This record gives sequence, structure tokens and C-alpha cells, in this order.
Amino acid sequence: MQAIITKYHGPTDKRGSRISAKCQAGTMSEAYAYTDDDEQHHALAVKLATKLGWMNDSWLCSGTLPNGDYCHVLVSSKIKGGNNEV
Repeated sequence: MQAIITKYHGPTDKRGSRISAKCQAGTMSEAYAYTDDDEQHHALAVKLATKLGWMNDSWLCSGTLPNGDYCHVLVSSKIKGGNNEV
């Protein structure tokens, strides 16, 4: 399993602020919208996971790392034992 890491990148002389998502299987980035950080990071991770074909019967669990980046991991909706409780 691969985790997706999302990171905020501040503006430069040539580019505006953006968020990047990366894992061993691929990367993507998009402009930063200056709204809710948690939602933007989660949404970009979902876009990358969907692009990679990972979102079948899964959802992403997200959290913030000590350095301010976000980490997202896939959790299967098919939990052992037949129920969907985590």
C-alpha cells in the first residue's frame, strides 16, 4: 500500500500558491484556493487516488504530519467480520 502525501507550496515569482500530491505511483498539483486547508488537501488526494484507480470500495483517511504536510491512506470499505465499523 502507498500513502499519498499532500503539501502546500507558497507563491514564487513565476507561480502562484499550489498544493501537490505525491506517492510512488504518481503526482499531481493544482492551484491553492485559499479556503479550508483540510478539504483542499483531502480533495487533491482523492483526485490522485481516483486517477490511479485506487478508489474502488475504498475511502481516504487523512491526517496532518508534524511538518504541516498531510498524509492520506486508503481504507477498504470491506472490513473483516462483515461490518463497516472501524
